[in-house]
Amino acid sequence: MKRYMLALAVLFTGTMTGISAHAAEDGLKANNVFKQEITLTRAALETQRKAVIVQNIQLSAEESSAFWSVYNDYRAEMQKIGDKRVAVITDYADAYRNNALSDKAAEKLLNRYLNVLQDQIKVKKKFVSKFKKVMPAKRVARFYQVDNRLDLLLNMQIAKGVPLVE
Repeated sequence: MKRYMLALAVLFTGTMTGISAHAAEDGLKANNVFKQEITLTRAALETQRKAVIVQNIQLSAEESSAFWSVYNDYRAEMQKIGDKRVAVITDYADAYRNNALSDKAAEKLLNRYLNVLQDQIKVKKKFVSKFKKVMPAKRVARFYQVDNRLDLLLNMQIAKGVPLVE
């Protein structure tokens, strides 16, 4: 698992650290480049995510089909939430770049970010019972551990590229 995590870290380091650099570029061009980088990174992550899960969950043949069906539904919902998160980050980058982050704007962004976190927890809770229908609870717990580590890796790389509020 460490090998896969290292590969993911390298993938994200190359792509996501450009966020703060784009904050200094001109408006629309910066947003378009930024969004393209995020889209490519998220697609690569999904492929790598599946490889890490295959390596760490070790499903039987009969579990596999049912698991991947539930997993695909889970990731589809998490992707929608990810879209909201990208919007928050993009809006923050705009405000940062334009030196236009007022207290009111910061509060709105913070509330949007916290709503994204709440939505993630809701989806994770919702899918526990669905995963438990297709594999034992211990394996569900392991899946959530692996999923959490992948999320932490992504969050770490995003955090490295997003400048702190001034």
